[in-house]
Amino acid sequence: MEDRKKKTLAGKTKRIMEQIKKGSTSRTKSTALEEMPPQKPPKHRRGKSEWASGQLPSYGRDDAGGRVNQITLFERGQVDIEADLKGLSEKGIDNLRADLAKTDAECEEEIRKAVYDHYQHFIGVTQGIMQLGGELQQLHNLLNNNSAMVAALKSVATPANTTSRLLPLSQLRDEESAAEAAWMAGPEGTKWTETVEEMDVAIAERRPSEALHLLRRADRTLAKLQGLDALSSRTMGQKAALDRRRTQLIAMLEAQMEEPGAGVAEVRAAAQLLSHAAGKARALRAMLDAHTARLSHAQQQLLKPQNSGGGAAEGLDYAGALAQQAFATIAAAAEDVAAVFQKDAPELGAVLLVWSLHEAERFCTLIKRNALSPFAAPAGLAPTVGCCQLAMTQCVALEQSHGLMLAPRLVRDLWPACEQVLQRRVRKTCEAGAASAAADLDAAAARAPGAMGSAPSDWSGLTRLLPSADFILDELQDIVTLMRPMPGPRLGFILKRALSEIFAAYTLGLSAAFARHKRSDGRFPPGLDEMLEGIMEAVTLLAEKFMPQLAASLQGRCESICDGPHLDSCITSLAESLGMTSAG
Repeated sequence: MEDRKKKTLAGKTKRIMEQIKKGSTSRTKSTALEEMPPQKPPKHRRGKSEWASGQLPSYGRDDAGGRVNQITLFERGQVDIEADLKGLSEKGIDNLRADLAKTDAECEEEIRKAVYDHYQHFIGVTQGIMQLGGELQQLHNLLNNNSAMVAALKSVATPANTTSRLLPLSQLRDEESAAEAAWMAGPEGTKWTETVEEMDVAIAERRPSEALHLLRRADRTLAKLQGLDALSSRTMGQKAALDRRRTQLIAMLEAQMEEPGAGVAEVRAAAQLLSHAAGKARALRAMLDAHTARLSHAQQQLLKPQNSGGGAAEGLDYAGALAQQAFATIAAAAEDVAAVFQKDAPELGAVLLVWSLHEAERFCTLIKRNALSPFAAPAGLAPTVGCCQLAMTQCVALEQSHGLMLAPRLVRDLWPACEQVLQRRVRKTCEAGAASAAADLDAAAARAPGAMGSAPSDWSGLTRLLPSADFILDELQDIVTLMRPMPGPRLGFILKRALSEIFAAYTLGLSAAFARHKRSDGRFPPGLDEMLEGIMEAVTLLAEKFMPQLAASLQGRCESICDGPHLDSCITSLAESLGMTSAG
């Protein structure tokens, strides 16, 4: 075989050499490549020169394929930090950091684009997967129930000595053993044995109502026996046997309530039976746990904003769906408690309220983690307030229909997020207002005297003289309008602080801009000097007319949002910096 391979290879080589001699070089090269066996591409080996500049190897390409090859370096462990980067200079490290950041940004953009292009198809497929998952879960439950029933029927049908199973006769004295055997052979013992066996069959066939009826009958029989001889080994063994079957019945009822496909009637029936088997407190706890499990499963199926583009619309849709699911589940639990525990509903109301508060807190955590975090920017005040408003709407509807006071918990958990976003918005407005005021005064200082005509007498004329004042008014109106839906007494305090901070920053910006243009003789350029009274009039109108109008729009909902003394002090400071004795 080896000799044959050598002869074949020698023949191919001889033919190639003959073609080269004849001058058909191009054909010879292609023929040689076709006839040569395929070779594996050489493994990429990095040299020190590749990392000397601190840049990732580009493989001669800047497209997606080059990025894939660069990422493959790290996935296959071909980058040794100590060996490859040990000799890098500070500039090389900066280049490598910039290259890695560029590659990361490109990969993130491709992932976002892929999600945006395919998320509608993903949503459609997800619905079918959820339906198929529910059917598989039902089939799984059916198979488990049938298997348990077959195993239980097999154990019941197996011949066994019932007396030896229930009563450890080997530990009794001979005299007591004879009495026990005689009792088991009598009518009462036979009835007891039949009751226990029928109970086993009912539990195996998942007939909880019949099993509970048999358990009550056995409890009455055991109560009579305990009245006669409570310390006998037979009575203790029978009590242990009933406790084991009671535990099986309780577990079966709790599993029925937690099944995903269980309806309202099934859950209430199981809770009613469980209250007789284990007590009302245990039944209530199990029913509320079943609602929690069902709610958690539904919440996990919601498409999170970061998985569908991360925009404001996606966040609002997620917040609305999450609020609807959470408060609808709380309402359903309250109705189940009232239906199952009609007489004891007031006593169990405290347990329901604590559970509702816990679910509201968990809802707020999901809202802040998945819906409010993408909006943590100055421009995100509107969607942030929108998410909180959706939650408060559902909460108020629940309070009116079922009397559960959950609004204070939501206000406590959601207000801090709104305050953080509002504070960023206020900070950005202060910076933009000061920059706009400086630009207005720079433009006025460059104008010739009298270029603006006669002194303005209304707000529109003043805003042509000082456009930054109109910008500040628009920002104040926008903030008040956006924050108006938020509930609670904190609204007035927070808005008062925000408006006062913006007005103070604007007047300080005007004072600083005037100070930059002040001459050595204490005077201002002619273009600025002629607009001093107009600027003071515009600032005074903001503080004495427009801001009180904003406060009047919130009358009855919160305290006044205008801090008069603080605004007057800001106007006085501005007048003093301009060399004027009063604000007028």
